[in-house]
Amino acid sequence: MQAAGQKIQCVSAVGESSEKTVKSISLPELVVPSKPEFLLPPITDWKDGHSVSVAVDSTTDSPVPTSHRCLLETRDGNRSLNATQVTNKSCKFELDVDRHWGNAASLVCLVNQSGLIQTWTRHRLPKVLYKAEGLAIRILSGDLVSDEEASFSVTASDSGYPAALHQCRIESKSLGEDKTAESDGSSHWRFTPQRGHNGERIRCDVVQKLSGSLIFSQTVNSSNLEVKYRAIVTWPSNIAPKKEGEALSFVVLADGNPEPSSQCWLQLVSGSQVDLHKLKHSIFESTFNVTVDRSMNRANLSCVLTQPGLPSSTEQSFTQLITVFYQPQPPLTIDLAQTVYEGTDVTFTVRSGAGNPSVTHRCHVYNGKIVSAIFAHQIT
Repeated sequence: MQAAGQKIQCVSAVGESSEKTVKSISLPELVVPSKPEFLLPPITDWKDGHSVSVAVDSTTDSPVPTSHRCLLETRDGNRSLNATQVTNKSCKFELDVDRHWGNAASLVCLVNQSGLIQTWTRHRLPKVLYKAEGLAIRILSGDLVSDEEASFSVTASDSGYPAALHQCRIESKSLGEDKTAESDGSSHWRFTPQRGHNGERIRCDVVQKLSGSLIFSQTVNSSNLEVKYRAIVTWPSNIAPKKEGEALSFVVLADGNPEPSSQCWLQLVSGSQVDLHKLKHSIFESTFNVTVDRSMNRANLSCVLTQPGLPSSTEQSFTQLITVFYQPQPPLTIDLAQTVYEGTDVTFTVRSGAGNPSVTHRCHVYNGKIVSAIFAHQIT
């Protein structure tokens, strides 16, 4: 087959005559079915809700004026497109990208080469890019307890496209290597909560990239974490001896979750127990108070701190021996004969109850001033 623009030449002659007749005819322009070029924007531009321009161009392979009538073919059916720019061999269209096209949207065009040849051609469009939706962080463990392993998941109602990369942290501390979301848009994590995480949030960045380009980036937060942790307790230390009738008052400081509860009592030498009144209570501080008497001397002050919701093994306790100073009871008395004769021995009796510290009797002859000491005797 000759190329377009060339001629067919015929020569006729009669016998041996030198006269010849030459006739030429030009070949018509050769027309073959066009395979138009589809000019599309980069795949990173095909985002849900964005507008893109596409062109169909037959300039390189159609020698005659060529028109294009195009349809958008999606899973919901076909839709005719109106050209925004037309030349004698190309056509341009504007498309509003929609994630609901599905995964196999195509541009289908009827190529009309001046009525000589009409052919249908199809070109598959890039997959629509769209954000992951319905993002949430779900704690899979029951109660979060400090220093005990727990787990959570990042979930999505729609995984989006392209697949997301999840990057999770508490405060600024990473919870491990980034994870690529599974087909349902989820990723699963394990971590060990600490007491300092109480009240904090898990934050996960959901990043979608294509061919190294960032397409979408979102952040999802958990609700405030409630981390249970064993209380740090400050017990009273070195309670000084008290005098009978004075107040024994002390403070128990405790920081824990659940909120700690403390009870204190005195275990008397007699075997009785005296519960101490809680004078004041706040989240971190409990103040106890009792007025001491002699029965409380050498009693054991005991306290126990519990945290409802934590195992009984987390209970903490405190014990200290209490010293109470008290005066003799009954008080000091002296029994002496009513008449005392000069030069005779005098006998008298000194009586008192025990006290703390131990009572010592010291007796003197006194007539406005001490004349002489008689004796000293300790009462035990």
